[in-house]
Amino acid sequence: KMDAQKKVIVFTGRDDPMWPFLLEACSVEEQGRIRLFETDNPRVSSMNYDPIHGSGRLFVGDEMIDTADVCSVWLRRFVPPNLVYLERDLREYCEREYTDFFQGVEYAFENALWVSKPSAIEYTRNKPRQLRLAKQLEFQLPETCFTNSPHSLEEFALAGESIYKSIRSPRVPVSTERHTSVFTTLLDESVLKQKEGIMTCPGIVQRLVKKMADIRVTIFGDVAYSVLIHSQDTERTKLDFRNGGRYLQYETHALPVDIQSNCVRLVQRCGLLYGAIDLALMEDGSYVFFEINPNGQWGWLEMKTKLPMRRALLDILFHHHF
Repeated sequence: KMDAQKKVIVFTGRDDPMWPFLLEACSVEEQGRIRLFETDNPRVSSMNYDPIHGSGRLFVGDEMIDTADVCSVWLRRFVPPNLVYLERDLREYCEREYTDFFQGVEYAFENALWVSKPSAIEYTRNKPRQLRLAKQLEFQLPETCFTNSPHSLEEFALAGESIYKSIRSPRVPVSTERHTSVFTTLLDESVLKQKEGIMTCPGIVQRLVKKMADIRVTIFGDVAYSVLIHSQDTERTKLDFRNGGRYLQYETHALPVDIQSNCVRLVQRCGLLYGAIDLALMEDGSYVFFEINPNGQWGWLEMKTKLPMRRALLDILFHHHF
C-alpha cells in the first residue's frame, strides 16, 4: 500500500499549459499531494542532490521536500531558465550544464516511480535504436537510410518516391528567439537540387508510405489509447499531420490486439512508462511503424477525443496502476 502522505512531483516549465490541465483532473486529495517544480524558475524551484547516496531536497516556494518523501515523478519536460541576457556562447554553455544537472536528477530518488526516467527518455530518442527495436518486434517498417551523403540521398530518391525528415528535432533555430519547423519533405526534383545541404546537416530518407490515415498510439503503463488522424484530408497534412494537425478530424481507433500488444511491449523495452507511437494505416488494413516519441504531447488528443489520458497518468503517479 502506498504512503498517502508522499508527494508527486511534476517537472516542467512555469508556463506549461499541461500543468493546469493535469491539476484540473486531480481529486482534492491528489491536489494536496502534487507539486509543480518549475525547471526554468530557480528563484521559485531549486534543488540539491547526492547521487552517491540517492538523496536530495527540493525547494518549491516555501516548502522543502525530501526526495525520500516523493512517491512518483512526472517528467513532463526540462525547460532551462531563460538566459537571453547572456552572450550566446555562455548562454549555450549554461543551458548544457542545466541539461546535465536535470539528467542526473533521477539518481536522487531511490524509490520514486518515474514517468519516465530521463535516462530512458534519452535512450529511446535514438532513432536508429527505435527502428531496430521495432524490427525485433516485427513491425512493418519503411525502407530507411540515415545519410550525410548527397550521392546516397539522390540514389535513394531515384529508386522510388521518398521523403526527408530530421533525425532529432524538426525545430530549426532561425535567430536567437525564433524557430521554424522542417516537417517531412517529399524528395522531388526541386529538393534534390539542394542535395549538397545534407553535408551540413545529416537526415533520414525513407521510402514514401502511401497511407490511408495516421495513427497515434499513446501508452501509459500497459494502457494504450489509439487515435485515427484524418491526415489525408488536406494537402499540407498528407506527409506530416503536424503541419496543420489542429484542423484535422480525430477519432478513437481499435487497433488489432497484436499491434497494440507490440506497442506496449516497445514502450516497456525502452524502459518507459509513457510513449507516443506513430503508425500509418494502409489501405490493406496493415500498419507501418514510423517512430516512438518517449515524451511527446498528448493533451490535445484528450481534448479532441475525450479519452481519459490524464486519469491514466494520475493512476500511475498516485496509485502505481500500470
